[in-house]
Amino acid sequence: RFDEIVARGEKADYDEILSKVRERDRIDSTRAVAPLRPADDAVILDSDHLNADQVFEKAKALCHG
Repeated sequence: RFDEIVARGEKADYDEILSKVRERDRIDSTRAVAPLRPADDAVILDSDHLNADQVFEKAKALCHG
Protein backbone atom coordinates (compact mmCIF):
# COMPACT_ATOMS: atom_id res chain seq x y z
CA ARG A 1 0.00 0.00 0.00
CA PHE A 2 2.80 2.39 0.94
CA ASP A 3 4.65 1.80 -2.34
CA GLU A 4 1.44 2.33 -4.34
CA ILE A 5 0.80 5.70 -2.70
CA VAL A 6 4.39 6.86 -3.12
CA ALA A 7 4.40 5.72 -6.77
CA ARG A 8 1.43 8.02 -7.38
CA GLY A 9 3.55 10.88 -6.07
CA GLU A 10 1.53 11.24 -2.89
CA LYS A 11 2.90 11.69 0.61
CA ALA A 12 2.65 8.58 2.79
CA ASP A 13 3.45 7.66 6.39
CA TYR A 14 4.56 4.02 6.50
CA ASP A 15 3.75 3.46 10.18
CA GLU A 16 0.28 4.98 9.83
CA ILE A 17 -0.52 2.84 6.79
CA LEU A 18 0.77 -0.30 8.52
CA SER A 19 -1.37 0.46 11.56
CA LYS A 20 -4.50 0.93 9.44
CA VAL A 21 -3.89 -2.28 7.48
CA ARG A 22 -3.36 -4.27 10.67
CA GLU A 23 -6.52 -2.83 12.22
CA ARG A 24 -8.52 -3.64 9.08
CA ASP A 25 -7.17 -7.20 9.10
CA ARG A 26 -8.01 -7.58 12.80
CA ILE A 27 -11.58 -6.41 12.22
CA ASP A 28 -12.01 -8.61 9.15
CA SER A 29 -10.65 -11.74 10.82
CA THR A 30 -12.68 -11.41 14.03
CA ARG A 31 -16.10 -10.43 12.67
CA ALA A 32 -18.96 -12.76 13.62
CA VAL A 33 -20.25 -13.30 10.09
CA ALA A 34 -17.89 -14.62 7.42
CA PRO A 35 -14.60 -13.83 9.14
CA LEU A 36 -11.67 -13.44 6.79
CA ARG A 37 -9.49 -16.44 7.54
CA PRO A 38 -8.39 -19.64 5.83
CA ALA A 39 -10.75 -22.60 5.86
CA ASP A 40 -9.87 -25.38 8.30
CA ASP A 41 -8.72 -27.58 5.41
CA ALA A 42 -6.96 -24.82 3.45
CA VAL A 43 -3.49 -25.28 2.04
CA ILE A 44 -1.40 -22.15 2.52
CA LEU A 45 0.95 -21.38 -0.37
CA ASP A 46 3.50 -18.78 0.65
CA SER A 47 4.21 -16.83 -2.53
CA ASP A 48 6.60 -14.36 -0.93
CA HIS A 49 9.81 -14.22 -2.95
CA LEU A 50 8.33 -16.28 -5.81
CA ASN A 51 7.50 -15.15 -9.32
CA ALA A 52 4.23 -16.06 -11.03
CA ASP A 53 5.69 -19.14 -12.76
CA GLN A 54 7.09 -20.48 -9.49
CA VAL A 55 3.75 -19.98 -7.74
CA PHE A 56 1.98 -21.81 -10.56
CA GLU A 57 4.40 -24.74 -10.37
CA LYS A 58 4.01 -25.02 -6.58
CA ALA A 59 0.21 -24.90 -6.88
CA LYS A 60 0.27 -27.50 -9.64
CA ALA A 61 2.45 -29.78 -7.51
CA LEU A 62 -0.01 -29.46 -4.62
CA CYS A 63 -2.88 -30.46 -6.91
CA HIS A 64 -1.08 -33.53 -8.19
CA GLY A 65 -0.07 -34.71 -4.76
